[in-house]
Order: sequence, then C-alpha cells, then structure tokens
Amino acid sequence: MKQVLTEDFLNKQDSYKFRIIVHDAVIDFSELETKFYNSGCNDALLSVSNNIVSLEFDRESDSLENAIDSALKNIQEAGFKQLETFHISDQRREDLGKQMVQDLIKIFELTGQPIKQMKLDDNGVFYEVKNPKL
Repeated sequence: MKQVLTEDFLNKQDSYKFRIIVHDAVIDFSELETKFYNSGCNDALLSVSNNIVSLEFDRESDSLENAIDSALKNIQEAGFKQLETFHISDQRREDLGKQMVQDLIKIFELTGQPIKQMKLDDNGVFYEVKNPKL
C-alpha cells in the first residue's frame, strides 16, 4: 500500500510542553479562563495552587523558543505582565525521577522508616495515600 503524504502532515509542527506562572493574576477562575482562551491560550490548562495561577501549555511550533514567545504574547494580550516560564525536557524529568527514587532508597537505608506512598493531585501537589493497596 502506497502512503500519500498530505500537506497537513508535511507542515506538522512539533508540540512543546511548558508552564507559565502568571504572578499578577487575581483568582477568579471563570473570568481567567475566558480571558486566557480569548487571547489565544486555548492550548493550555489553567490551574491554581496555593493562590498561584499557572498555564500548562502543549503548543505546536517550529521551536520551543517560538512556542514560549507566542504564549507569552497571548498572555500579555490578556492584560498580564508578571510572567515566569518553566520548561523541563523529558530526559531531565526522567533523570530527576530516577534521582528521587535513589534518594528515597538512601533515606530508607539511613532511617529504617518505610517510605510513604505519595500521589500527585490535579494541582500538582503531592499528598500521602492512606491505606494504599498493595
């Protein structure tokens, strides 16, 4: 079977994941959601944790730099100026996870205390799992 490359496939851009914290946003979730969406942030997940507003982007672009620049412009169009950007590569994230496991094993070896099972909630905050199923 012969594959036909469509123009959409040939012009497909990479997708980049990053977070932008909006320090000057006042927390009114429905108003924020509308402002960000209308300014072009329809590829971001809005979240609020500890009174900090952030947007998790999954933006298509030809480069990470252009993806972040366009997201910053969209947020500024919504009226926000105090912005902070975070991006961790997949490899770095994996390396950090492996290091965390090694650190937990060391803590167990030093203290003899069992390691508590933790989970990540929807806001990106860890909490202890009560009565974990083994």
